[in-house]
Amino acid sequence: MAINWKKLNPAQRDAVQTVEGPVLVVAGAGTGKTRTIAYRTVHMLNSGVAPENILGITFTNKAARSMRERVSGLVGRDTAARIPLSTIHALCARILREDIFAMGRDPQFTIFDTADQISLIRTAMAEHGLDPRRNDPSTLQFRFSTAKNEGGDASDIFNDPQTLGIYNRYNVLLEKNNALDFDDLLMFAARLLGQNKQVLAKYQDRFRYMMVDEYQDINNVQYELLFQLAKARNNIYAVGDEDQSIYGWRGARMDHIQNFEKAFPGARIIKLESNYRSTRQILEASNLLISHNTGRRDKKLVSARGPGFGVRVLAAASDRDEAAAVIDRIISEKHQAHLRYSDFGVLFRTNAQSRIFEEMLINRGIAYVLVGGTKFYERKEIKDLFAYLRFGANPQDAAALDRVINYPTRGIGKKSMDTIVDCAMARGEPVGFVLRDEAILAQLPDRARAGVEAFTAIMDEFRERSSRRPIADSIRWLIEKLQFKEILEKATENVNDARRRLENMHELVSSMADYEAANKEPSLAGFLGNAALLTDERESDDDLKEDSVALMTMHSAKGLEFTVAFVVGCEEGYLPHDRSMDTDYEIQEERRLMYVGMTRAMKRLFLSWSSARRKFGEMVRRKPSRFLAEIESAVEYDSIDDIKQQAQSAYSDIAKSQMDRFKKLFDDK
Repeated sequence: MAINWKKLNPAQRDAVQTVEGPVLVVAGAGTGKTRTIAYRTVHMLNSGVAPENILGITFTNKAARSMRERVSGLVGRDTAARIPLSTIHALCARILREDIFAMGRDPQFTIFDTADQISLIRTAMAEHGLDPRRNDPSTLQFRFSTAKNEGGDASDIFNDPQTLGIYNRYNVLLEKNNALDFDDLLMFAARLLGQNKQVLAKYQDRFRYMMVDEYQDINNVQYELLFQLAKARNNIYAVGDEDQSIYGWRGARMDHIQNFEKAFPGARIIKLESNYRSTRQILEASNLLISHNTGRRDKKLVSARGPGFGVRVLAAASDRDEAAAVIDRIISEKHQAHLRYSDFGVLFRTNAQSRIFEEMLINRGIAYVLVGGTKFYERKEIKDLFAYLRFGANPQDAAALDRVINYPTRGIGKKSMDTIVDCAMARGEPVGFVLRDEAILAQLPDRARAGVEAFTAIMDEFRERSSRRPIADSIRWLIEKLQFKEILEKATENVNDARRRLENMHELVSSMADYEAANKEPSLAGFLGNAALLTDERESDDDLKEDSVALMTMHSAKGLEFTVAFVVGCEEGYLPHDRSMDTDYEIQEERRLMYVGMTRAMKRLFLSWSSARRKFGEMVRRKPSRFLAEIESAVEYDSIDDIKQQAQSAYSDIAKSQMDRFKKLFDDK
């Protein structure tokens, strides 16, 4: 298996040829780390290392597949299949299938997914006096997952006895079902190796050489597991980049990569700094930004692609102007550089920011895909709120009524609803028309009757308010009246998820305010009709689906690259996010997040911000991100008028080209 050494630069060759002992490869964005890992695998095989003794760890199935395909192309599928290359969860599952009996557990265990976990947590909540209908079980699922990945004592993590009791009961129920959740795979494997020297020695002998990708993203339990496996021979090869550590909110601990030399004395540090993805000017701005972080290893990416175009900053007057300018730039760049829509990526900090881009792309007939997320109008909280709006506009909408009459919980159970529906059908009237009928209400239990009366009172007031303007105010009132904020945050420490959902609801209010501003005679029914048209867009051509502008959060963009990338919403409150501005540690992670976004760009990078943005339906003033000030010397500013003119020119050229094509077809006939 010959290696073409000419395909590797000096640092990559050094990283490939260093086999024995602990090695940390500090691999900057776009520096060819996958190629380096694949070539090192070949070099180890050529040096006499058995395939079965090389353990390769990734953190996503996609990364594992990519690595296996790369290695297969170099050594052949049969040899590659003998190399234990997998995600860390798959590795732990394999270890436990073989040896969990040493912990007194059955190796034929089931792995419970999120839905299974929620079901058990519901049971445990009910047993401990916490109503799962009024308290979101997914909140506890998040907290339990965090606790298991921290690796500490549960009694130290959960301060209140009720939560600790539910956690302990949940684990008992897992054992009764002979099941493990995904976090148990890591926790049990680490515990097994830490407590059983015979089992540990078995795997230390089997996995004599370890390669770990994305080392900056490991949590405490993962570190303990890897440390146990590696400590016998110290042949651990960790690849990562502390500048791309952006998952602290889900348990990743950057100090593991920062303290690699302490954990593994005598470790070699090899830096990959030649970047094959981005042009020089993109990297100059990115390097300048990340240089403001402290405690990092000195590293500076150098482009192998030449100078390229300057990084452009767009300052818009409003969020709609920002979105329009970005799409105008996509159109002009696509036409001038002969690109496809799939060459463009629009990156933002929060999912709620996708809404205005989705609407404008749909209205302009440009295909898009929302990567790693649910489209705005398909999110649960938006569907719930929409159901209220639909029933408010149309009392005959039985589907909307069924969705919201008992959400939030009002004591209207299935039997009560069946009674109401049966009476309505007997009378031949829509269900929404009989909710005030005294004869029907008299058949309901007191609690259900009170719930129906409370629901109709809310809907009556909402309809009255919606008849006035601005209608956005009535939706804002509805959100507050229904106490969605309290419902989403109640009994939860997963505040990020609750806040994201509330942000999406606020964004819907902003959408209504935009609709009202753009229409002379706005109405609730008109707004719902427009939204329905947006949500009913379908792509009929498979090629069109592939040639789509990518919308995504910067967290979802990790590992991706685009010919042209837009990092939008570069404002205080988004970048850095207002929930991540309390400490310098949080600010530094936000700076790393923007750095990740910027280094997704290959040829062109655009940064944008808006001086005013709708928040909860009202225009609020915004300030440019402090990160823009940090890179001011490496960027240039764009004019919105110039962008519009370039887009109009592109549209004119496209139209002329189409007319010429039709004329030629006509002449030929």
